[in-house]
Amino acid sequence: MKQKLISITLTAIIIATALTLTACGEQLAGVYVNDALGTETSYNFRGENVTVTVTTTLLGNVITKAYEGEYEITTTDGGKQFIELDFESEKAGIFEGAKTFSQNKDDGTITIGGIEYTKKNNEK
Repeated sequence: MKQKLISITLTAIIIATALTLTACGEQLAGVYVNDALGTETSYNFRGENVTVTVTTTLLGNVITKAYEGEYEITTTDGGKQFIELDFESEKAGIFEGAKTFSQNKDDGTITIGGIEYTKKNNEK
């Protein structure tokens, strides 16, 4: 009886762990940056949270906007990945919603919606 109880308990723990890992999905960590045409856009990933910061210089004035939100990376049955971004501010506009996603861990880059971002300080 004791052996059966241990077996059932271990099975339940293994199933719970597998479900937890599946539910979490892939997560990113760190800051990824793209600098184009004098505008720097960065994604700072922390657990399931993300902050997008856009910094630009206009007529000598530095303008910075930041948007806080959450993200989730999903993979279709065909293997295509998407990142779903959900921000608190309605002004997050173009950053909101589902975008194509890929990650190249070898060179420290991610691609969101066709735009490549490099990990700051290439911290792998």
